[in-house]
This record gives sequence, C-alpha cells and structure tokens, in this order.
Amino acid sequence: MKKCPFCQEEIQDTAIKCRYCGEWLNKKNETTSSYNTSQLKPNQVSAKPILSDKISLWHWKPLIFALIITIFLVMLIAGVAGTKPPKNMLWTWLWIYLTIESWKDWQWKALLPFPLYLFVLTLGFLLLKSAGVEYHSIPVAILLIGSNMGGLAIFYILLNRSRSSRMSVSSMKEDDNIEKIIREVNLNPPQEIQKVAEPQSDIKQQDEKFIVLLKSAIEENGIHTIPGNELIEIYNRAKSIQSNSNEMDAELSNVLNVLSEEIIKRGLNDNSKSQTNSYYENAPHAKQDKEKANAKITLAIVGGAVIVLVIIVAFKIWQSNKSETADKYFNIGYDYSAMKQYQKAVESYNEAIKLKTNFSAAYYNRGVAHEHLGNFNQSLQDYEKVIELNPQDAGAYFGRGNAYNNIGNYNLAIQDYNKAIELNPRDGNYFNNRGNAYFMQGNNNFGCHDAQKACEMRVCNGLEWAKNNGYCN
Repeated sequence: MKKCPFCQEEIQDTAIKCRYCGEWLNKKNETTSSYNTSQLKPNQVSAKPILSDKISLWHWKPLIFALIITIFLVMLIAGVAGTKPPKNMLWTWLWIYLTIESWKDWQWKALLPFPLYLFVLTLGFLLLKSAGVEYHSIPVAILLIGSNMGGLAIFYILLNRSRSSRMSVSSMKEDDNIEKIIREVNLNPPQEIQKVAEPQSDIKQQDEKFIVLLKSAIEENGIHTIPGNELIEIYNRAKSIQSNSNEMDAELSNVLNVLSEEIIKRGLNDNSKSQTNSYYENAPHAKQDKEKANAKITLAIVGGAVIVLVIIVAFKIWQSNKSETADKYFNIGYDYSAMKQYQKAVESYNEAIKLKTNFSAAYYNRGVAHEHLGNFNQSLQDYEKVIELNPQDAGAYFGRGNAYNNIGNYNLAIQDYNKAIELNPRDGNYFNNRGNAYFMQGNNNFGCHDAQKACEMRVCNGLEWAKNNGYCN
C-alpha cells in the first residue's frame, strides 16, 4: 500500500488513479495529453469535497445534545405528572438523536416519526388492555421492545437511504462533468489541445509512466477493482495516447484489448456505441435497480406491518378464547356453590383465575366459598385481591368485613363495613352485619341503631335476634 500524494489516503501500489480524490498519480498538474482543465500545484488538494462511500449517522455532539434534551423532557414530564422518572431512557434518547440527525435532510418532516411511533404504541396498549393484559406483563414488554426496535430500524434505514441517494446524485453530477470534459477533448482538434498542454517532453514522460503503471496493474490483476466509470476514463486516455503516438506499440495495443474486454465483460458498453457513452447507457438500468430496491424495502415494511397486525389479532383471539373458557369455569363454580359443594366450587374458580388473572368476580365468589369452608385466611386474601382490582367494590369490603368478623377482629370488620356503607348506603345487609359486630363488642346502642336501620331496608333478622336476646327494645 502507498499514500496518495493529493489526499494522503492509502491506495494500492499498482494504482494509477486515486479512488478517493480521483486524481491521476503520474501527473504533476491537472493537464494531460488528452485534456486540460484548471491548474493545480503539486501536492495541492482539490477544493472540491470528496464523497466517501461510507455514510455515518453517529456523531458524538448530536448524541450529547440529544441526551440533554431527553433528560430535560423526562424530568419535565415526571414533574408535571407527579411520577418518578423512568429508569430506562435509552429508547427516548435514540429517537431524539435520530430526529436531530434527520433534521439536516428532512427539515420539519423529521418531527413526524416519533409521534407516529407513539400513536402505534398507544394502539398496541389499547388492544392489550382490551384483551385484559396487565401493564407489567410479558406481552407489554414485548410490545415496547419490538415497537422501539422496529421503529428505530425503519427510521435509520430511511435516513440512511436518503443520505445515500443525495450523495449518489452529487456523484452522478461529478461524473457527468468528467464525461463532458472527455467528450469535449475528443472533439477538439489536436492544435487546440496543444495550446494548453505542457511541453511535449513532460507530456511524453507522463504518458509513459501512465502506461507502465497500467501494465503493472493488469499484470497483478488490479484492473478488476477499478470502478466502471474510471475504467472507461483509463481506456479513453490510453486510446488517446495510442492515437497521438507515431509509433505502433504492441504492448499498448494489448493493454487496450484487455481494457476493452473488461469493459464489455462488465456490460459497460455496446459494440455498436462508443466507450464514452457506456456510462450513460447504464444510467437507466441503475435507475431501474434503485426503483426495484425501493420497491423491495416498501414491500418489506408493508409485510412487516401485516405480520405485526396478524400477530396482534391472533393474540387477541387467543385471549378471547381464554376469557370464554374462564367464564365457563366461573359458571360451573357458581352452580357448585348453589348446590353447597364449596370445595368443587373453589376448584372451578381456581381454573377460571388461571385463565383470567384479573377475574374479580371469581376471586369474590372463591372468597365466599372459602368462608363456608371455614378457610377465613384464604377468604381474606381473595377479598383483598378484589379490592386491589377494584377499590370501589363495596361488596369486597363487605366480604372482608365478614371474614374479620368470623375470626373475631371486630374493629377491622367495622372499618370495612363503614367503607362498604360509604360506597353503597342502600344495602341493609351492610348495616345489619355492622350492628352484629357492635353487639359482639358490647356496644348495644350502636348495634340496635344499625339493626333498626337494616330493618327499615327490609333486613330484619339482626333486629329480631337482638330483641330476643334483650339487646334492643
């Protein structure tokens, strides 16, 4: 390997033209025997920007800026909502970073991908919620990770293709200018070329050095690594040297034949057309290839969206089937309770809860069945689960109050009865059982008051018991 004297990039030892800056390596100026453009001093780097084949979307300054914005937004939202900031801000950081990067290419359109991702994520959450999936669950985690990775990947691919397309257009314009110069030179008479050419001795030395390097590249099989448009330029220059030479050079003729065969092998020209037109002949094919590539990407995105939709629908159907099966077990448990077969009822409710973990009615009825079996601690756990799922369920507080009453914890029982009455003051059973708890504490005045209140609501068994035992008049 050696370094290019113009741009200092590493190139092959046999290279005759730098693949980075496009400069010929055997000349001191821009002037050659075939064409002459603006003058460049030895070792002077062209002011024209060099387009690299590698496209980088990762830069540390925008990354730091995106991190600062992410921390600020997360803290602001957490402060407004009154919640703790999330521990994992990686996804938000990457979304903001790509938005900053894409602003250079898309302007205001760069603001669209992140809201679109949030919209899709919200739809996914709503579907999972309608299927009865809890927030802290594996399906929700899969939705979060999948939507973030998929959205960021699509965002990155589109931005990368946008920049590649923009650089390709710039490179095409550059190649057009080179071809234009070559055409103009081929059409100019030799007298006009000599007006701007260097002294004949310098030109001859450069041509000889060019041919030597070209022969060396062919012998070492380096010709296959030369890009197509540069290969055509090399062929044209060698052809020009041969036409300007007064002597027949068999080796140069062989070199031209090798170059011609390589050009034809790559499909860069048609025998019926000149070499300089081959680049333009292949331009429509390049455009078609690009359109095909775009069509494939579009198809992949649409296909991916369809697959995700199918997965969501299938998951919802599966959840619906599970819910229907859970309802069947619930009804079986209800029938067993009606027949006072409470152990079988508990077993049926267990199956229903396995299929639907947030089945509050199954928890409640299982708590009642446990009460009848004397399993008051298990019934307490079931009622507490119902309260956790629905804090406004008055029946759950009433059931837990009964469980506390059965184990002799009358203070907690009265607290739960109070909550049940607060939520539903029209149920006489709540007053009746609270009155019973007061009687158990020896507080007959409150007990009689609740018993009379319950009897007004047509629940009089507590008042009759109190009168028979002399607690009330």
